[in-house]
Amino acid sequence: YAELNARANRLAHFLQSRGVGPEVGVGVCVARSTWAGIAALAIAKSGGVYVPLDASYPKDRLSVMLEVAKPKIILAVSATAPLFDGSEAEVICLDTDWQAVQSQPVANPPNIGVDRSAYILFTSGTTGRPKGILVSHKSYRNMAVSQQWAGLYSSDSRVLQFASHSFSISMWGAYMAFAPGGTIYSVTAEQALPDEPLYEMMEAAQITHVTW
Repeated sequence: YAELNARANRLAHFLQSRGVGPEVGVGVCVARSTWAGIAALAIAKSGGVYVPLDASYPKDRLSVMLEVAKPKIILAVSATAPLFDGSEAEVICLDTDWQAVQSQPVANPPNIGVDRSAYILFTSGTTGRPKGILVSHKSYRNMAVSQQWAGLYSSDSRVLQFASHSFSISMWGAYMAFAPGGTIYSVTAEQALPDEPLYEMMEAAQITHVTW
């Protein structure tokens, strides 16, 4: 957690140096991975609004999401960055541009307040156009605290990061693990397919929580 916090702090300061702050969107197009966790925490610490962008989505849907959310910056990796060629947002590749982030302070940025927007998720678009739903820091803080009070998660919890980052349930899993100091296990989309390899991995890792 110390290493995760340090990396998230450096990235948060880097984002702030690029103009990110309260109500400023930051897109993230990264597969379930360590990078994804660092990016999500850094955006929260910077005061920005987390905007998950799934690389598997059709280009038209991604275009609508960008049009609605208007992120100032998109955090990607070298494999996903080309999806945003021509975008008005500044695209930063976490795997190749990290050296620039390393020079930033390691200290926690100032608290930005719980009433600010934390992230924006999009509906399935059954009406023809996906709609963005804003969620505040207060809302997911209350969710995390309530689960701890209920005793459902602890520092011994091993949470499988199963859902796509574009679904609200992924935020549930991440912060339910982060809040009490538990462990998150990320799997690729292929590894998440419900079959014997997934079940064997869960058994080997002694997974305690999965939200389907």
